[in-house]
Amino acid sequence: MISLELQIVLAFVLDALVGDPRWFPHPVCGMGAAASFLERLLRRGRWEYVAGVGAVVGTIGISVGAAYLLLRGAERLHPVLGDVAGVYCIYACVALRDLRQHAKRVYEALAAERLDSAREAVSMIVGRDTDELDATGVTKATIESVAESFVDGVAAPLFYATLFGPLGAVAYRAINTLDSMFGYRNERYQRFGWAAAKLDDCANYIPSRLSVPFVVLAAGLTGHSVRSSFRILRRDGRNHASPNAGLPEAAVAGALGVQLGGPSSYFGTLVEKPTIGDADRAIGPKDIGSTNRMVTVATIGFLASVVSLRLSSLCPLYYKPERLLKSSQSHHAPAALSCCVVVSCAQAGLPAIPSAQAQTNGGRPNCSKRWVAGSEAEHMALVDRRRSVFPQHSVGEPLRIGLSPRELEVDAKAEAEGASPSVEPSGGEAVAGTSSRLNGLRPRAAMGSVW
Repeated sequence: MISLELQIVLAFVLDALVGDPRWFPHPVCGMGAAASFLERLLRRGRWEYVAGVGAVVGTIGISVGAAYLLLRGAERLHPVLGDVAGVYCIYACVALRDLRQHAKRVYEALAAERLDSAREAVSMIVGRDTDELDATGVTKATIESVAESFVDGVAAPLFYATLFGPLGAVAYRAINTLDSMFGYRNERYQRFGWAAAKLDDCANYIPSRLSVPFVVLAAGLTGHSVRSSFRILRRDGRNHASPNAGLPEAAVAGALGVQLGGPSSYFGTLVEKPTIGDADRAIGPKDIGSTNRMVTVATIGFLASVVSLRLSSLCPLYYKPERLLKSSQSHHAPAALSCCVVVSCAQAGLPAIPSAQAQTNGGRPNCSKRWVAGSEAEHMALVDRRRSVFPQHSVGEPLRIGLSPRELEVDAKAEAEGASPSVEPSGGEAVAGTSSRLNGLRPRAAMGSVW
């Protein structure tokens, strides 16, 4: 099986190359269908807050459950199919290419002075009324949508995929889909959509704050002002009804030197929203392309950072005792095994110096040798620390790391006959100053050897 880090990178590359083909059913459509069904089912009573919570829990449960069955079913058929399913689940939750294409359609329509086509194109990515928007309003709505969707369409799915794998990305996508369907402050969804909106705010809180610095850096890499982007981010980042959406919008507005926000119409009702940024110049269609470039660069930087952090934080886990014990049966990579032993012992505080009586046999240590402890109290302390590193071994069971199958068989026969296996060093000399019980507990000399 390939690593989760590689699955995330492959999913991002697949989205960049393919996007979301219209002829292929998208999982978000299934999430939306499940949410609509639960809304019709649960809104029959008067308890709309409770019905909204039920719809949220049910939609997330159905989405994650379906993804889990897909992953496990594919893995049972073949491990490669399991990897493919994992990549697909993450890929389906990332929408950078689709977001760029929608914004590009709006730009092309505006550049060709086809305002009706631009209104229709922007209506696919915004929730506001677009029938009465002029060219400036269409451009502003597009930039706001691209900036906000950088978090909930790209950065947040990658963030939760990095933490919890494909199921984490699917769970987040279900939460975001619920918010896009129910998270409106109107008469219909004021109470029913409360749970979906609040849960989406909580889910985006950390990803938005981790990813928006990359928008500021991307501003400098794409030829815009980093200082202005950071200044507007600090000043106007909270000028939004959402605690998260205003951050990327403020960073983009500062970088472009334009003003976003202001009055907008939703379902026929005019909503007065605070402005974000300074109107240093008039906003134009070319700003859509600049926003696309900034978001793309920010996404690449954010992806590289989260994957690198995951790799660096998980490096010590590659030396887990379970993996070490599994690998100890093989003699094909003794050097790597010994390095893993040394790292594990160092992390647990175990000594890495073998007994002076340990001798080599054909270029590798005699694994039947044991360390010599100075006193019984010191040795019992070593036993306690060994128990914390290798909890699957009982106290009275000697740790057999690096033994060949033949040596394991000999030790098993010796234990069956009641003898202490591999207790005494070569030459039949007992370890001085210790009892046979303690000899039976000592780690083997292979744990401190480097082959």
